[in-house]
Amino acid sequence: MRSLDHYEVRQWHSWYRHITLSLLAHVVLAVLRIQEKKTPTGLVALSVAELRKLLSKLLEKAGEIVEQVLHWSSWRRRHQYHAQPCHYRRRDNLMITE
Repeated sequence: MRSLDHYEVRQWHSWYRHITLSLLAHVVLAVLRIQEKKTPTGLVALSVAELRKLLSKLLEKAGEIVEQVLHWSSWRRRHQYHAQPCHYRRRDNLMITE
């Protein structure tokens, strides 16, 4: 409830509006995530968290070029794709040695 101030939750309508918009935003992110299931080789699939970061970057940095933000997201997902097998191997090695 960080985004609502104390006077904004006194009325049922303001609380209902806030929750409805929050749920709607999550649904939009989930739908985008499902649509992006097919990712190019070498990239991690878009997650709801990644979409949220991407949207917040695009909204907070309106002066930046959209291509820069998309390049940042692509770099991040590519890095995660290459790091993921290393994390799995490390976790498996830790489980074997214990």
